[in-house]
Amino acid sequence: MIKLVKYKNVNLKAWDTCVKTAINKDTTALSGYLDIVYKKWDALILDNYKAVMPIPRTNCLLFKNYSTNFLTPQLGIYGNGINFNIFSDFVKSFKSNSYRINYVFNKYNFYNKSNIELNKKEAYEFDIYSKNNISINSKYYNNKHISNNDIIRFVDNNKIISNINMIDFNTDLMRQILAYTFRHGLSYSYTAYDKKNNLIGYALFIKSFTKDKLIFTAIKEKIKINEVFEFLLNNHIKVCRQNISIDLGYSDTYFDNIFNFLNVKKYTTHYINEK
Repeated sequence: MIKLVKYKNVNLKAWDTCVKTAINKDTTALSGYLDIVYKKWDALILDNYKAVMPIPRTNCLLFKNYSTNFLTPQLGIYGNGINFNIFSDFVKSFKSNSYRINYVFNKYNFYNKSNIELNKKEAYEFDIYSKNNISINSKYYNNKHISNNDIIRFVDNNKIISNINMIDFNTDLMRQILAYTFRHGLSYSYTAYDKKNNLIGYALFIKSFTKDKLIFTAIKEKIKINEVFEFLLNNHIKVCRQNISIDLGYSDTYFDNIFNFLNVKKYTTHYINEK
């Protein structure tokens, strides 16, 4: 049986155990991360935490509105043995308990025989097997000691090209998630400085079990966008774990010159957008 559970009644220890042992385990679905990114979130829970689904609330007093944001590119149902019937029941329960929804499921949350109407979007990922052919462009350098405040100022004070819609960017949330993930060793942060010591690019990856997720990029100069992104990405590949996946998210803005080299592959996610 699937129950809608208010946040105050969620057993956070059981929640995190379910997420950590799920086939689609994800750092961004753990309670500590959700607590930073969403000040209000409830949950759909199957039986005694057999499967769970976080449902972040918006600040609407009159209606039950739920929406994900740029710091959790995908959420959805987490657990093992999630078949079509379980998926369908979660979606139906979610819709019946909601007024407005803008919610993205992870790639494990869809079944072709589904009779539920869901929207589709394509995302990109590749696997890290070898680092032998990765070279770092010497035109730029990575400052490992940049402060969170410097990152925020760079984003706020420049016309940024990003992997997200900058209308959705929230300075306060970004500041908090930087502090939280760095403190808990959950993130990788990279900068691109030019030879004149000007910061022109930034990238944030979240360490999530068997994959690293590109959460946010900010690049200042459009004419150098591919070159700077490749520099940021290669810096990550050089130091990240071996035999994992790198999830690049949805935007293909930067990827034209690295798709073939890194064997980047598309995958499909599904989402609900009901207003």
